[in-house]
Amino acid sequence: MKKNLVALTFVLTVLAATSHAAEVTKFGSSGFTIDTETTTFSANQTLTTLTFSGTDSTSSILAGTFSLFDATGLNYINLVGSISGTNPNSGFTVELFNSTFNETKLYSGTFGAFGASSTTVQLSFVSQTASFTTIAGFQLTAAGSGDPINMTLSSLNATASPVPEPGTTCLLALAVGSGIFLRLRRRG
Repeated sequence: MKKNLVALTFVLTVLAATSHAAEVTKFGSSGFTIDTETTTFSANQTLTTLTFSGTDSTSSILAGTFSLFDATGLNYINLVGSISGTNPNSGFTVELFNSTFNETKLYSGTFGAFGASSTTVQLSFVSQTASFTTIAGFQLTAAGSGDPINMTLSSLNATASPVPEPGTTCLLALAVGSGIFLRLRRRG
């Protein structure tokens, strides 16, 4: 029984560690400052979210700054948001800037990964100009399908490991639960 509890504790610890995300910034007005010189989308902030709209073109940009964030050991970037109206299903890039704004890390994603309700999307790492861990700026650039876009962003998160798919988490929980049930059934 003691071995089973140790194994269960280990599995639950691994699940908790993989799903933990550190919040880099909220896109609301209290945490994110829009760079009005660079941003070409029409943008509107509330205290907790940022909604931007316009045409998905290669010159469509949303940029801004936030408090310095130390992302040491956090290798995966997740964008949390939703799309309303027609989803252009095209790609975009996200650049994260260091504190002096002279070095970047480039990530990519697709608008099609977002749903009508709040969705967490893991971005794919593309490249970096240098290795740095302190993040201070953000720029989203549309890929250019020419379609209209209306998107709401709530936060930018970083994790140490990839966020598991919900189906994977459910299957793991089902397997652990089944194992415990069978073990208890044999004893009872």
